[in-house]
Amino acid sequence: VLLPRVSAPGLNIATRALVEELALTLEPTNRFTGSSRVSAPGINLQRPAGWLPALAFRADLEFDERAIDLSAGLGSIKQGELFSMSAHYLVDAAELTGRLRSNNIDFNATDKRLSGYFANWPYDWDILKGEIALNTHFVWPGNAQTPTLGARIRSEWRNVSGNYAELVFTELNASAVAEYAFPDKLITPENAFATLGRLDVGVPIEDISASFRINTKRRELHLPSLEARLFGGRVWTDNSRLRANRASNRMDIGVDGLQLAQVLEHTGYEAIEATGDLRGLLPLDIGAGGVTMQRGMLAARPPGGVFRYRAELATHTNAALAQLSEVLSNYHYSIFQVEADY
Repeated sequence: VLLPRVSAPGLNIATRALVEELALTLEPTNRFTGSSRVSAPGINLQRPAGWLPALAFRADLEFDERAIDLSAGLGSIKQGELFSMSAHYLVDAAELTGRLRSNNIDFNATDKRLSGYFANWPYDWDILKGEIALNTHFVWPGNAQTPTLGARIRSEWRNVSGNYAELVFTELNASAVAEYAFPDKLITPENAFATLGRLDVGVPIEDISASFRINTKRRELHLPSLEARLFGGRVWTDNSRLRANRASNRMDIGVDGLQLAQVLEHTGYEAIEATGDLRGLLPLDIGAGGVTMQRGMLAARPPGGVFRYRAELATHTNAALAQLSEVLSNYHYSIFQVEADY
C-alpha cells in the first residue's frame, strides 16, 4: 500500500484502469527500472447522497526500486484535462510530495459553464463566467508518527459569475491561501480577500468587499471586514466571528446612507414617495435556530426629508380626511426613527 492508513468512509469508487504501455529493464548493475502509461477514462465516485461528477485520469510513470515519479492529468470526460499533477514517491520512506495546478480553467455561459464540463452534475450551483486558477503543493510524510496528507493551496478567482439555487452573483474576484490536513481540516492562515460586483438575494447587494479567514476544524468563519452597497447606502461589519457549533454568534451591522426612496420602491409601497436617508445599527444574533435581532434601529439623518402619499382618497364627503390627504401629499419630517425586533 503506497499511502498506509488512508480511508474514506462512505465513499465508493467504480472505475477501470488501463495500462496502455509498460516497459521493464534490468540493468547490468541489477538496478531495476521501468516506465508505464496508465489511464482511467471514467472515475466514478459515490457518496451516500449520490454519484459525484465523473472524472478522467491519465498518468505517465517512471520508477525503480527506490522511487516513483508521476506526471498526470485529471479532468472531465467531456472537456479533457482540467488539472496537471506531478508527484515523487520515495518507497523506503513511504513519502509522497507533489504539485497539482489548474490548466487555465475559464468559463462562459454559452458552452463552457462548469456544469457543462461533466455528463452528470448533481448540484444546484453553477459557474457561468470567469477564470479560476489553483496551485497546490501536497505532502504525505509516510514514516511520521501520525502520517497525515497535507497541502498548501493557493487559489485565484477572476471575474467569476454564477448562481447558487436562486441566488445570482457576478464579478467575483478573490485570492486565498489555505492549508489542508486530511480528512477535514482547512484553514486560511492569513486573511483572504474577495470582492463581488453584485449578489441578488431578492434585494440587490452591490460592491461587496470582504477579508476573511476559515477554520473548518473549529467550524469558524472570521470576518475582519465586510462591507457592501445596499439601497444606495453602505452596510458593514467589522471583526465578526461565526462558529457553527456556538449557540449564539453576535454580528453588528452598521448602516449609513440608505435611500428611503429605494427602500420603499423595493418593498412595493407604490402609493408612497419619500426622500431622505437612513443610518443605524442592526444587532444580529446567528445560531442554530436561525437569525434574530433585538432593538435594531434605523433613523433619518438631518435635516430629514419628505413623504408624499399619492393614492386617491374619497375626500369630497369628509373635510377631515381632505385635510389629512393634503398634509400627506407633502409631509416634511425632521425626525424619523424605526426600532425593530426580528
